[in-house]
Amino acid sequence: MEVRDARRLTGPHLVWDRPCAVVEVGFEDGEDRDAAIAAWEEALRPVVEALGLEAGDTRVRHHARGATLALDVPIEFLYPGVEAVEWAAHAAAAGLAGREPDESREALLARVREEWSLMPDRKLRALRERAAREELPFLWDDDFVTVGAGAGSRTWPREALPEVDEVPWEELHGVPVALVTGTNGKTTTVRMLARILTAAGHVVGTSTTDWVAVGDEVLDRDDWSGPGGARMVLRDRRVTAAVLETARGGMLRRGLGVEDADVGVLTNVAPDHLGEWGVWDVEELADVKCTLARAARRLVVNAEDDLLAERALASGRPLTWFALRPDHPRLEAARGRGEAVAYRDGDALVWEVGPLAARVRTEVLRADEVPASYGGAMGFVVANALAALGAARALGLAWEPIRAGLRDFHADPERHPGRLNLFELGGVRVLVDFAHNPHGLAALLAAAHGFGARRLLLTLGHAGDRSDEDCRELGATAAAGRPDLVVLMERPAYLRGRPLGEIPELLAEGLERGGLSRERTRYAASELEAARVALAEAGDGDLVLLLPAGERREVLDWLQGLRESAWRPGTPLPSLPAGAGA
Repeated sequence: MEVRDARRLTGPHLVWDRPCAVVEVGFEDGEDRDAAIAAWEEALRPVVEALGLEAGDTRVRHHARGATLALDVPIEFLYPGVEAVEWAAHAAAAGLAGREPDESREALLARVREEWSLMPDRKLRALRERAAREELPFLWDDDFVTVGAGAGSRTWPREALPEVDEVPWEELHGVPVALVTGTNGKTTTVRMLARILTAAGHVVGTSTTDWVAVGDEVLDRDDWSGPGGARMVLRDRRVTAAVLETARGGMLRRGLGVEDADVGVLTNVAPDHLGEWGVWDVEELADVKCTLARAARRLVVNAEDDLLAERALASGRPLTWFALRPDHPRLEAARGRGEAVAYRDGDALVWEVGPLAARVRTEVLRADEVPASYGGAMGFVVANALAALGAARALGLAWEPIRAGLRDFHADPERHPGRLNLFELGGVRVLVDFAHNPHGLAALLAAAHGFGARRLLLTLGHAGDRSDEDCRELGATAAAGRPDLVVLMERPAYLRGRPLGEIPELLAEGLERGGLSRERTRYAASELEAARVALAEAGDGDLVLLLPAGERREVLDWLQGLRESAWRPGTPLPSLPAGAGA
């Protein structure tokens, strides 16, 4: 047994519905897993008792190459709990190998007693217990403790907590909270729902892979799609509703950022980031996404996604479904159960609800009224709109703000940077998007053909932490979209140990596998240079798809400069900014 990682999980997660201490272990082929886990538990119990951690049960999640071993422990004991589960795993591995552990149990106990407080935090526990009785949100981390949420919250430094009777309990309350997860479409769905809530009069807090914002004010620009972003939003006393992007990484590293939400949206699941944190296939990834069911009281689910649908049906939560066709079998089944459904019927986005004998059907708006769908051509954007519509209804919103919010959703570079940003540059159109996996790229390329372009040009790169086969698959997916030219680009900020040139070569192999010859490819040393190479090749009537990641802002700014200077294809392009792509 190999010990790989130990950490705190501070909210509901794949292993459990509560905070706990976990250790990740790996097993060799043929190793007796049951014996190894039994040895871990045997080593763990005396340590827990000696430290007085008030720990409860253990739990094990097996996966293809190892297991996650978890210990239920109160939040104030999570750090020493992590020390205990990790030491027990090392001790078990040593015992199975016929040797003594590197650190004795006595040395561990002495070290933990010196490093960590083993006295219960009386005020923290009292606040948590009272908040539970009052059915109020409770947020905590190393620095702050919050009771209530948003406009109904109070926050105190961890080292200066009040007594329970000093808290103004009558002033505290929660706010509407929506969680959004999936492989693709999370950020777009978050922002659509936020526009709807804004139209309903709310001050909306959002956390996404781009930033944390309250209303139109960006509090911090970074990837805030984990529990830290959720807490930042829910502690802001201006917030009257919250929409929180909930990504795979945050759920696996730390758990959900909230323990209770009104609704959770499941957009889709596809292979991406496999091989990290004990998730090796798309079925396990679907389990991760459906962690939302541990917190959300209702789920809004993509009826066209088999894996998510199966897990949603088993969750026991009330369900709302969405699909891009009215006759999808899962919508038919949902109608029979009296569940709400949202779907596209021709040009209309439709909502249905009620028992089968008395269904109420509402045509909400036309697909082409959602600006970011570009006349309804972008089917995946329409799907995001249906998901946002379903979540809005779950939050009790009326039709007027739903229609107003969706009609106000523009894919402009400031409010929705790097996602379907369209630039008209003379006779060439340039679409900038974040498609970064085969599922998202295939959807984008399929929609791009609806633009009726003379030729389709594409820039393509990948991150170095993807496998060789992942890179080839992305190339083959690009070839299946029938581009006329592909610019293979380096992503210097995302090499992650790979040498320059390796990722473009793997992508080229994938393109060849899909039938696109190397004569129809170009090479660029950065994402910004790739944009320049593609535009140098573009002509009137062409559509250029740019897919930047690390240099997204630089690409958008450069394109904006071209638009302001009235650049046209066939005329000289300005030089790139000094140091671009470095």
